[in-house]
Amino acid sequence: MSPLRHQFKESVESVLGIHLWTTRSFPFLHARRRFLTVRLDLNNKCNLRCPMCYFALEDVRKLPAEEMSDRVLERLRREVWPRTQELWLSCAAEPLIAPRLKSALFQAKRSGVPEVVLVSNAVALTDEKAQWLIEAPLDALVVSLDGASAAVYERVRPPADFGKVIGAIERLQAMKRRRGAARPSLRVAAAVMMRENLAEWADIVRLAARLGADLVSLNPRVYFEEMGEADRLSDHWDEVNAALERARGAAAECGISLTAPEPFRPPGSEFASSDGEDARRWRRCLAPWTQIVVYPDGETLPCSELRNRRSFGNLERQSFREIFHGPAFRAMREELRRGRPDAACFACSCGQTSDLNDPRAFSSRAIHP
Repeated sequence: MSPLRHQFKESVESVLGIHLWTTRSFPFLHARRRFLTVRLDLNNKCNLRCPMCYFALEDVRKLPAEEMSDRVLERLRREVWPRTQELWLSCAAEPLIAPRLKSALFQAKRSGVPEVVLVSNAVALTDEKAQWLIEAPLDALVVSLDGASAAVYERVRPPADFGKVIGAIERLQAMKRRRGAARPSLRVAAAVMMRENLAEWADIVRLAARLGADLVSLNPRVYFEEMGEADRLSDHWDEVNAALERARGAAAECGISLTAPEPFRPPGSEFASSDGEDARRWRRCLAPWTQIVVYPDGETLPCSELRNRRSFGNLERQSFREIFHGPAFRAMREELRRGRPDAACFACSCGQTSDLNDPRAFSSRAIHP
């Protein structure tokens, strides 16, 4: 699409509040009113100190507590929820300890958001909260379980109590059965693949099936410079491949869906990459057209990778339209459209951390760039 046609398309989208895209078959031009994926943190705190997460760092723990304001929530209700197809409640913080979670969840569902997903460690999942997750209704609860035994889980997720977390999930599932409720569906995801829990990947799959989960996913650890050295999976390729095979076998045995990365190729295999391939990957990125990430202070970005790197706008001071169709979002779209991303996008880990055969998956990233 030429720059002029691209600008015209953006102007039409801004005026009508829709997303337009073209296809090669009739009717060639499509319009969608609900086109956004929204990821948001209602607060900036977590109740755990997991060694693979930056919430374990003292300077992060000491940050002043921050909660999303009523002003931002009202803007979301009026301006964003009518455009939202999928809402993820949590970017990094723990949503079940956010005071405004219930209000935000019910507002989103009353506004007709088709898919609302809550990502949580479930430590603060009380019976009362389980009740209103069902009543809302929440569409899916994604629980992070990084171990299938108390010993491994509690070492990876201090100071959580394995028995209490499993008990809370079981009570939620029992409450759904008593009410004849199908939602929220349960997913055991964000199970972080580490050397510490490698021996239990298959058991995590079996535990997820026993709890009644629809899906379990295994995701490689992200390595942060500030967290220091870690025992990387790349140093244990044969053990990793064997553990992945056991996990896939357990999924087939239990009849549960599993998402996990492809195994390591044998040592000596080369990973082929080029700037041209990266440019094509960036050009396929749709984040600045179809996604926003909102933090508790109102900062609004197209992607969490850009946090602390670029300013795109703030819902405390600006409308959604001013931000989404403003100069920063437009500039990023043009950069990606031309295949010329800036330095922030060069550091993007999307599509790398989930590929065990990409050496960049095991390079450390800075939390505070």
